[in-house]
This record gives sequence, C-alpha cells and structure tokens, in this order.
Amino acid sequence: DEGPQRFALQRAFIAITRVAAAAAVEFHPRVWLGAHLSYVSGAANFAQRQDFGALADFSDALAGPPINQANAFGPDAPSTVRELDVLGRDVVIKDAAVHAVTFGLGVTVKPIDRLTIGLAYDHGSNLDFAGDFEIDMNDELFTQDLRKNGLEYAPRVEGDATISLSTPKRFTLGVHHDTTATIDLELRLAYVTWSDFDRIGVVLESEGLAQPAVGLPPRNSVDLPRRWDDTVSVEGLVHADLLANLRLLVALGYQSPASPDETIDASGPDGHRLIGALGVDWGLTPDTHLIADARVQRLIEREVEDSEHDLGNGTYNLLIAAFGLHLQVRFGEGE
Repeated sequence: DEGPQRFALQRAFIAITRVAAAAAVEFHPRVWLGAHLSYVSGAANFAQRQDFGALADFSDALAGPPINQANAFGPDAPSTVRELDVLGRDVVIKDAAVHAVTFGLGVTVKPIDRLTIGLAYDHGSNLDFAGDFEIDMNDELFTQDLRKNGLEYAPRVEGDATISLSTPKRFTLGVHHDTTATIDLELRLAYVTWSDFDRIGVVLESEGLAQPAVGLPPRNSVDLPRRWDDTVSVEGLVHADLLANLRLLVALGYQSPASPDETIDASGPDGHRLIGALGVDWGLTPDTHLIADARVQRLIEREVEDSEHDLGNGTYNLLIAAFGLHLQVRFGEGE
C-alpha cells in the first residue's frame, strides 16, 4: 500500500466465467463447421492510489477562476509534480459486476487420413464492470485549504463506478499429424488482437465529486492507457503412447509481448515468453481417464528505459506456472 508502485496498482481481483452452447455439423466427410455462443459474467475489485496531479480536470480547476493558480499538472505532467503524496488519494472499486455475450466460429478439415487442420476464431468481448467506489479525500488540501476558493471535499467520497475494457479477438490454427502408430505431432499458431485492449476506462460518478465553483462535475473519467500490440504465438507438441493406457504430452513454444515500453508498468509485466508444458493421460478404463499437466511461461528479462510512466522503467521478470489434475468420463455408445 505504501510502496513505490502504489500508483500502478495495489490490489486487483478479476473473475470471469463463460458458459457456452456449441454445435458442429459435418459439411463434408472431411470438413466440419462449428460455432459457439457464450454468456460472459464476471466480478472485480480494485484498489489503487490515484494521482490527482495527473488529471486534466484537476489541473484546469486550479488554473481557472476563482483559484487562478498556474500549474504543470495533467496527463503530461513532468516527474517533479507527479505522484506527490498529498495528491495521491486511495481509490477502492468494489462489487463490480459485468454481463456480456460473445461468439466463436471454427472449421476442421482432414485433407488426408493422417492430417487434421483446425482454424478457430473467438470474437472477444467489450466488458463494462459496474460497481461502487470510495475515495479517501481526508487531507487538509482537499477538505480545508481551498475552501474559500470553492473547493471542499468530504473526507470520504462514495458513488457509482464503471470499469471498461475489451478482451481481444483470437485466431488459432492447429495442425495435427498421426506420424506413427504411437507418436503424433501437433503445431499450434495463434494471433491475438491485443491492440483492442487500448485502455482501461474508469468512470466515477457521485455528487460528492462535484465542485461547481471551480468547474468540477459530478462525473470523472480516467483512462489508463495500455495501447497494447497484437501478439503471435507458436507451439509444437509431441503426443507419445508409452503404454496401451498411458499417453505423454510434451510442448515447447514462444509468445511475443503485447505491452509496449511506453505503457508498461508493474500492474502488467510482459515481454518475450518461452513456454513449456508436460502432460500425462492415464486411461483407468476405456471411458475414464485421469490427466495431470503442468505448464510454465518464462518471461525473458526485459529492460525498460522510455516508459511514459516513471515507475514503469526498470527490469521485468516473470514466471507463471500452472498445474492441473482432470478427470474425463465419456458417456454413451460409440466413439
């Protein structure tokens, strides 16, 4: 809460669930077409220290009548007047929820018996989380010092909050080859339009924010710039039958970075990633399988020197590991 990255992010909780109805049709003995319709719901809670010195509305309020105080505040404020403790106010957004709908399309082609090619498209979503906010304004600068000039906040301001962001579109190509009786090879390529995620938009609305004497409205909008780049990833997989009922999966891959130097910060570390995975599929019965897997992403160490955000500069490292245990049961007759 008091560390140097408190202006980037203090806490974030985001949970997204998707429930999909999908269908596929055999268009040709070697061609299948499919589609899905998904209902997306989610919940979010955030805590961040907002730098009022980076807000254009606050700069204009100080510069205009009746205060008439020239200043260098605003989105392009120099580092000497940014992230000052007196202008850093704690903001909490809680109980934010979202509901949305998205879709996807796919085609699978089997040009020869041993080769299968699949192409999938996921449309992504525009998500608007709606919740409540609280701002700690309990500092004499905001509650007393400028009272005679028409600017006076309550020690705590509460109201409605909206967080807006876009999830990207995803194009995925998979090629699977039954190389031998016991070994399959697979190649996966993906292109993700992270450029759709250009910002996190935050809108706060409350009568407690209104300061009509200095021209501040009850509604305040802040854009947290991201301006991410589209990414490509490639992954090679080997499936091998070790025993009649035991199958091994090994994967290696690479993913390009989405976050550019200009907008990277501690809330979204990113860089060139190396990917590895290992999985074991144990057939307990012909219709029941126990599957264990592990997946690791390693960010190649990244040095940033020209971030638009002072605290975005520095060295970035990241290691993500995921482990899973799954039970798969097939019901009914046939394959």
